[in-house]
Amino acid sequence: VAVPAQDTASVPSPTRVSATVPAPNRITPGAKLFIEPSEFGMALAAAILKKNVRVVSMTDSAKSDFFVQTASNERIEKGGERIAKALVFGGWMGSGRHFSATVTITNRDGAIVFAHNSKKENFQDAAQNVANKLKQHIEKPPQNSK
Repeated sequence: VAVPAQDTASVPSPTRVSATVPAPNRITPGAKLFIEPSEFGMALAAAILKKNVRVVSMTDSAKSDFFVQTASNERIEKGGERIAKALVFGGWMGSGRHFSATVTITNRDGAIVFAHNSKKENFQDAAQNVANKLKQHIEKPPQNSK
């Protein structure tokens, strides 16, 4: 049995439809986020779940409203810095580790809609700090443009 060919010229393709829909300029509850795969990205995804941030983490960037990019580094103090801290601060010197992470969230058009820099003693604390700030951003009512 032969199946008649469909006329696909009149059917809009998904890319044409999504290209005409304006990209959201604010992260709202239920927004779909694609978090780039990285060690900090995975920690951020876990922190988003732990802190009950009302977004959906996606594994497919094509189905996402927003894209999360991360940059992070860890710095361990050298021996001289540790000795100087011991002399100045006595017994309390901290861990000697510093973790810094920068998170930028863009919409489909590439416009930055959220950015935060976190400096903590470890990457889990930094990820939870970013998740808290994202949650505050989402729950904050939008400001009216004047």
